[in-house]
Amino acid sequence: MYIDKSPLKGLVLSLGNYKQFFFIAVISLLLAVISETLGLFVIRNFVDLVLMKNVLKNGIIIFAILYTSLSLLNGTFSFLSGMFHSKTAELITKSIRDTLFDHTQKLSFTYHDNNQTGDLIQRSTSDIDTVRGFYQDQIPGIFRVFFRFSISTIAIVFLSWRLALLSIIFIPFITVISVFFFKRIFKIWDKYQDREADISSLVQENISCIRVVKAYNREDFEINKFKDESKNRFKAGVKLMLAHSMYWPSSHILCCAQVVLSFLAASLMTINGDITLGTFITYIGLTNQIVWPIQHMGQTIAHFSISFVSYKRITEILYEKQEDLTNGIYNLPEKLSGNIEFKNVCFEYKEDSQVLKNICFSCRSGEKIALLGESGSGKTSLINLIPRFYKYNKGQIFLDGIELGEYSRHYLRDNIGIVEQ
Repeated sequence: MYIDKSPLKGLVLSLGNYKQFFFIAVISLLLAVISETLGLFVIRNFVDLVLMKNVLKNGIIIFAILYTSLSLLNGTFSFLSGMFHSKTAELITKSIRDTLFDHTQKLSFTYHDNNQTGDLIQRSTSDIDTVRGFYQDQIPGIFRVFFRFSISTIAIVFLSWRLALLSIIFIPFITVISVFFFKRIFKIWDKYQDREADISSLVQENISCIRVVKAYNREDFEINKFKDESKNRFKAGVKLMLAHSMYWPSSHILCCAQVVLSFLAASLMTINGDITLGTFITYIGLTNQIVWPIQHMGQTIAHFSISFVSYKRITEILYEKQEDLTNGIYNLPEKLSGNIEFKNVCFEYKEDSQVLKNICFSCRSGEKIALLGESGSGKTSLINLIPRFYKYNKGQIFLDGIELGEYSRHYLRDNIGIVEQ
């Protein structure tokens, strides 16, 4: 997986490892569009030469074979394009999952303690699936629009340059609306994903701590808390749907206006004898290949913004520095005795918010010590200092007479066991 601060650059460059499959998919898509366009010209010649003038003997059979052959080619290349785009998408998605999983395993205990499990799950599942859609649907969609627009426009110019100009009058307006929608939905989707992550975290916490919730009779409190989070997600979803409801009607009206204008002009030219009936029929097909894919481009651009948000959320994890488990300068003994000594140890999670202050005690090998105190007094924090899950701010901790920082984290955690009930 290629990681970059620019989502577009990062997503595009991630294709590099699988460029052979992507190249085959794009070429197949191009050939499919060319076959589809040539099929429209076969219809044009069939109408003009066979139906209108009857100048070809056995013309129906000849054009039927030609059109069937082009349709088979179109179907074959479309299948190959879809297959290789899907293969590319799945391979990249697997690479992202493997990279994210491996990186998450090596992040510090502090990072996992400070971040909600539900949010990490959301980024590792929903966001990765959204990125997969970028490679499987949106990249092919952009190429399909580009190929159809370019090839169909060239074909219409070949038919009539005046019709070619009429066919793209509303295209700039549709493009402007699509870009505006892209910018707007980017922020909305980010907030929507955050709300979904909050719900996932809340559910995960309640399931893992169900005994505590029941023991302190907090069911009603947690239910109301879930309702509030669900309401926030509902509001974010409504904003997302409102943004879609503003884009589709406006773009659809412009597309319909473009189609009506084009068909009206072509009809008048056919009646006046400027173009043939076959040319008119072919022009209708080519216009549809230009207008409606352009509207689809707006949807694709909108999903681009969603994919960019998801990519950004994934890379936020990947940019986190991995924990160094091997750093240590002491020549490690083969076996630890287990003598522990705390000397004036101080620790704080946040500045000016001390959890432990001047802790002093010692525990010899074989002894048992019970740490007593109310919830939040620092018992767990004190224990977490020994495997170097956290770094104490002041003081010293000695293990077998050697300062704790001299041991590597890997060595300590390989020799220390923690049992929870």
